[in-house]
Amino acid sequence: SSYLHCIVITETENVLAMNVKFGKSHGNSNHGGRGILPTPHNQGMSPLDTSRKIPICFQCNKKGHMKAQCWFNPQNKNKGVRHDYKQGGQSSKSTAEDMQQLLMAAFSKMTIKQNEQGEWFLDSGAATHVTGNAGKLTNLSPHYGRSCIITGDGKSHPITHIGNAHIPLSSSSLSLSNVVLAPNIKKNIISISKLIDDTSSSVEFTPSSVYVKDLQTKKMFARGERQGNMYVLKECLPKDSSTFDIGLKTFSLSHNASSVPSSCHFQSKVRGPNQFLESDLWHSRLGHCGRHFIEKLVTDSLIPRSSLPLTSSVKKCSSCGLCKSHVLPFHNINQRASKPFETIFSDVWGSAPIDSMSGSRYYVLFIDSYSRFTWIYFMKHKSEVPHIFRNFYAMIQTKFSSNVVHFQCDGGGEYSSLDFIEFLREKGITRQISCPYTPQQNGVVERKHRHIVESAMSMMHDTN
Repeated sequence: SSYLHCIVITETENVLAMNVKFGKSHGNSNHGGRGILPTPHNQGMSPLDTSRKIPICFQCNKKGHMKAQCWFNPQNKNKGVRHDYKQGGQSSKSTAEDMQQLLMAAFSKMTIKQNEQGEWFLDSGAATHVTGNAGKLTNLSPHYGRSCIITGDGKSHPITHIGNAHIPLSSSSLSLSNVVLAPNIKKNIISISKLIDDTSSSVEFTPSSVYVKDLQTKKMFARGERQGNMYVLKECLPKDSSTFDIGLKTFSLSHNASSVPSSCHFQSKVRGPNQFLESDLWHSRLGHCGRHFIEKLVTDSLIPRSSLPLTSSVKKCSSCGLCKSHVLPFHNINQRASKPFETIFSDVWGSAPIDSMSGSRYYVLFIDSYSRFTWIYFMKHKSEVPHIFRNFYAMIQTKFSSNVVHFQCDGGGEYSSLDFIEFLREKGITRQISCPYTPQQNGVVERKHRHIVESAMSMMHDTN
């Protein structure tokens, strides 16, 4: 957020300076007359639109008031003129509106684009390694000498610091020592002569690639590609610390890693400062948006395609899981009873909007956990459940010579009556009650409800 504030202020100053300059040029022209400055134009408004004019005082040459209202005018000292104009400012309302327009203009100029800071160019004419990004260096120490970098156009660029650089590659890494930091240099440059001396290596160029090999074993430990007329070593993306330009400011995200919460990353909860994925950073910047939103931005070419994470490597963001989830997940339990009628699931459905031909508006289900066999009984009132279960239990003992051990239900009043609880106690049946407002714990019978209702509605619709 600190970077963004700096950017807004910088852009606002630029826009303000632009408008002041523009106003002065029109102050002596025939468009606005002497002493009139145009306000910052709105979006879609022509730059020459002077429908809103900021006056300039002829007494103190400050904007926001006329001479008749100026505090420094001797004629106004005894007229009770507000002292607000002593500083040359406008009224609070006018100032707020103008500042709002300035900020809108500043935001409209802000662009976010990826800087090519992940590329290191091999240069045989460079005397030392050079970079303009402080986020690429470690063990920085200030440079107090008068040495500078002289480029091909004859310009000299001051050196501010000296440090070490670690370049992560696809299969290995390359360490550079005594890399100079010149903020005006836009590219990362590797001196071939210094690379050979520091690493005791040899550099081999081919028409399409460049290879850095150990001088003794001839084993390759770095490989680059040719881009146009230049040979480039590219940093490995998963370990890359992306650098972005926003407006007029450039900053390295790895250098300010604390601004991104560690829990926002798809891959891991704990990361080093140089291990943020670009997709994780965009996921955090855009308010922890979903993958489909990032895909749309990539399709519209608003962010680079490298911001899109691979499907095989994407994991859930822990912050999104904790802050966006409404219900904790329920684990599927497929455990069944070891013998028939050991556990019975039961629930009541209703009331129906229309009575049946027999006047029933409810039904109760009894499902055997072992066989999933279902019995359905229609009722006119919920209070009929204890009487129906007594008949059901008698049927089980008579036909199957078996007893019910566990009875799974919810906490409805039809299962909490004293008559029903007393019957379960007499028969030695354990009542298992699901938690309030948690039908998932009695999912077998809840799913059967859906099956019965959908089947009935389909048959009714088919028969008109």
